[in-house]
Amino acid sequence: MILKDKFEFLTHEELLTVTERTENIMLKIHRKSKLNLFEPSEELTPFYEAVNEIARVYDEKKCDNFLAFYYLRLRQRILDYMRWITRKNRDLFKMESIVQYENGQTNYDKMVDKYSYESFVEQNLNHISRTTFLAFCKSSKNYKDIITINLVLNGYNIRKTCLMLDITRREYDKIITNFKKFLINLLIEDKNI
Repeated sequence: MILKDKFEFLTHEELLTVTERTENIMLKIHRKSKLNLFEPSEELTPFYEAVNEIARVYDEKKCDNFLAFYYLRLRQRILDYMRWITRKNRDLFKMESIVQYENGQTNYDKMVDKYSYESFVEQNLNHISRTTFLAFCKSSKNYKDIITINLVLNGYNIRKTCLMLDITRREYDKIITNFKKFLINLLIEDKNI
């Protein structure tokens, strides 16, 4: 089991439960962001819920590095996202008029989508270090996964990546999900990303 010696106060199942709960809360923010983009405080509620959940388990189990480290990283993400969304809101407020396209979508919808939490996460994938990517290459046996992540880290968008590698959006999402799980495991092992 991962970290059995290092985190004797927290079982493998408990670690997974905390991680899964946090992941689910993170997913909520993406769905909510399209509705409440102008209200950062409301947007950030799920993040605070996640931090409180982690802090509660941390206090109960009296465990050391993992939850403290995870808590600090999550708190930093809250601050980063708050700064980011505030900056993007300024751009949205500068829009002079709403333009509707033939497919029914508006320029406002496009901007909201562009500045969603998912977009924020994808932009921040660019900060991942070269050593982390090399570690992922060693752990992955599928060359398409490696090439996909390499393209994402180099700024290629979803559509272009899927066309270049002849993969579906579902396959792309699965690769990204696996990569995020790999990063979460690095966090659990207390390694730098």
